[in-house]
Amino acid sequence: MRSRWMWPALLALAVIVVVGATTAALYISEVGQNDNVAQTTPAPALQSTFTPAPAAAASSTPAATSSAVAAGEGAAARDFVQLVAADADLFNPVLTTSDTSEAVLDRIYPRLLGQDVQTGEITPTELAERWELSADGLVYTFFLRSDVAWSDGAPVTAADFRFTYAALADEGVQSPYRDRTRNLAQIDAPDPYTLVVTLRTPDCSVLHSLRRPLLPSHRYAPDFSDLASNPLNAAPEVSAGPLRFVARTPGEQIVLAANPTYWRGAPPMDRWLLRIVPPAAERLRQLNDGLADLAWFSAEELAGLDVSGLAPSLTWRRTPAPAFIFLALNQANPGAPQPGRDSAG
Repeated sequence: MRSRWMWPALLALAVIVVVGATTAALYISEVGQNDNVAQTTPAPALQSTFTPAPAAAASSTPAATSSAVAAGEGAAARDFVQLVAADADLFNPVLTTSDTSEAVLDRIYPRLLGQDVQTGEITPTELAERWELSADGLVYTFFLRSDVAWSDGAPVTAADFRFTYAALADEGVQSPYRDRTRNLAQIDAPDPYTLVVTLRTPDCSVLHSLRRPLLPSHRYAPDFSDLASNPLNAAPEVSAGPLRFVARTPGEQIVLAANPTYWRGAPPMDRWLLRIVPPAAERLRQLNDGLADLAWFSAEELAGLDVSGLAPSLTWRRTPAPAFIFLALNQANPGAPQPGRDSAG
């Protein structure tokens, strides 16, 4: 029997956040059809040209095991089953706020930086293999791995980070994660595997803000015109993570399969299935009956569940969540509502 885990998410911190308006802009090296950088930034020392690396030959088909699993063939598939409370919305790290979408993105798209699961420390275990910080604390230079590729054969480069973070910062895109770019003054790519991030002010927490999953920039319009409508948002057919997207049945499940081209090697499973099971009691029942391997429960759901008498094969873990809850107070008089006001009153 496979072992199973339940990781209930706990409320870590409640914060009342007031965000002021800002007119700061993030300077991104503008790249045209030939990927030549036209620098228009206030940091002359970082001006340089960007030369893309040659694309690797695209692989024709997945490994035989993965393709057979994707087609639903064979009863011996090594499936890992996770139960989630809600369906995904779209698979775009710039736009989604869905926990289920994030769970998929975390397994198919790369990140610049890793994070130690025990300490929370930022680590050079993902795309960046090392980095340097200038003496004034304003310029981070990241040196990227050259052996990471998208499943369509294109290399993962600094251009993917630059595109993703330019989209996050773009006022027209209105990303819910735009606040993570407010202290970024400039992003440069001197070459495909070097990334230079210049800050407005020194910031000891900025590395955490540089961990959004990265989009395959070669599959999106450079002006973000298809950012919300690109077919990859519904079916992300390219991957640079341990798993690849296979299929989705809305309201039922999402199927991921092992990625044979993953730079660390394919994971020890054939498929990762995310099944949508909204009722917490039903998720608990399926876990207890051996029908799933992993499920998350909120603190509110836990309060209403009877967890006594569970199967001995289940491992119960309470883990703090590295997150905060946004609390906005509506102080309007319901009897005489007033329009919103800016800082000038």
